[in-house]
Amino acid sequence: MNALKTIFFAISVLQLATCFSQTNKLPIDYFNEAAQYYISDDKLNAIKTLNKGLKEHENNEEMERLAEEFFKKLDEQQQKQKKQQQKQKQEQKNKEQKNKDKENKDQQNKDQQNKDQQNK
Repeated sequence: MNALKTIFFAISVLQLATCFSQTNKLPIDYFNEAAQYYISDDKLNAIKTLNKGLKEHENNEEMERLAEEFFKKLDEQQQKQKKQQQKQKQEQKNKEQKNKDKENKDQQNKDQQNKDQQNK
């Protein structure tokens, strides 16, 4: 009978610990979960996870530091992508202008040849 009580007690403690750990995540847990979303390119859920962590750990310096670090990295990536897009756009413009210049030069050469033939 004592063994049965001990087993039930152990199960109760495990259930309580499981419930406690699921409802009271540490700041690093939120950060890691957000990082997983971020790696999966699910930035919206990453942000939601961090915001939830910030609400649950209000005025917690570690949570604020981790969130700040995460948002800083997110902002850096967005800036990098924006610069890359601008660079690609500029390269495309340059390519188009180069093609246009070549076409104009070809047309000028053609016009000059026609003019030369008419003068002969």
